[in-house]
Amino acid sequence: MSKKKLMNFRRTIHRVRGKGIHILTKAAIVFILSITVLTAATIFNIPWHTACAKDGVNINRLSEQYKSALSLKTISRSLEGVTVPSLVMNLDFPVNSSSLTPRAIKYLDALGLALQDETLRTYIYRVDGHTCSLGSTEYNYNLSFQRAQAVVDYLVQNFYLPRDRFIIKGCGESKPVANNATEEGRKKNRRVVIINTLQDFQETGKPERPKVKVCAKYVRSGEEKELTQGETLNSKDTYCVEFSPQTAAHIYLYQISGGKKDLLFPNEKYSKNENPVIPGRIYRVPDFGRGFYLNHQKGEEQLVLIAQKEELKDPMDFCQKAAALGTTNLKKGLSRSMQSIREALEETVPPAPLKMAGKPDDLQENSYNALNGIFNEEEAFIWKLSFQHQ
Repeated sequence: MSKKKLMNFRRTIHRVRGKGIHILTKAAIVFILSITVLTAATIFNIPWHTACAKDGVNINRLSEQYKSALSLKTISRSLEGVTVPSLVMNLDFPVNSSSLTPRAIKYLDALGLALQDETLRTYIYRVDGHTCSLGSTEYNYNLSFQRAQAVVDYLVQNFYLPRDRFIIKGCGESKPVANNATEEGRKKNRRVVIINTLQDFQETGKPERPKVKVCAKYVRSGEEKELTQGETLNSKDTYCVEFSPQTAAHIYLYQISGGKKDLLFPNEKYSKNENPVIPGRIYRVPDFGRGFYLNHQKGEEQLVLIAQKEELKDPMDFCQKAAALGTTNLKKGLSRSMQSIREALEETVPPAPLKMAGKPDDLQENSYNALNGIFNEEEAFIWKLSFQHQ
């Protein structure tokens, strides 16, 4: 081999070796990051896929963890006395602020669901607010009280949790759990602690009726429109129902056609979501990107949505009673009634995949009415919409 060819060969080997080292370096970085995430998930008792998620919160699983932390099984006894169940929540409060961030709200949604559970609902809870050491003692005391107040306000406004079930306490900077000399330590000290006092709470009065925004939509010739009362759809149209609960509730969506009642929600064939639903979220049935279409049976179709605080023992019977009621007596303010929409789906006719125009954020306040005063039994919210299948 000539000297020139030998030099070229050595350069080639060097380039290949360099690329190989570069690839191995990237692989090593990815491996280290994966181990770090898994370790963090283990330390903080968070499922690894939740730790990896962009929004980072699996509400249903987190709710189960919160229920466990606040349950009686965590009571411990020692020479120093009884340690009551408690839950530390680092809600990432901004400095000098009691504002709840979107991420904090997701954690509070999980807490609200946990406190509504029948195993926890009979107790009184103390909510302690804490701060870091920045600022005066008096200022930090007031700020810590405001943080605890913000948590209670959110829980009361969005869940069936009476205000007198909570005791609010500001602790200021008096009980740090980390070193206030570092920002990382100060961030840990800006927290709220939920404590099960083990005192019995007696619930009085009837709960308010759930509030739900509801909207029906259909797609014709590629254009998505709002489906209104008495409108006519044909076999080429596809449609869906969107709803956004304003308070935590159990929701049941039925379609009635020719006396036959089909459960559309909760139903894993059409939606991955289940009860109880989370306040503030937008749900779509069927799931986003899909649509219902009509079968060969023509005539009047009706959709009935029922929302109640507690799980219904016989939602089918409730639906039958609700469907027999009229569609008058509309009231502004809760959620506009547009009344019924029919999925007319059979086991052999699955929903067709469909790209719907619009996004979840398109659900606007002016897209709703409320059907009110038609059915007061069991404190339920009822929405109905009828249309013609041609």
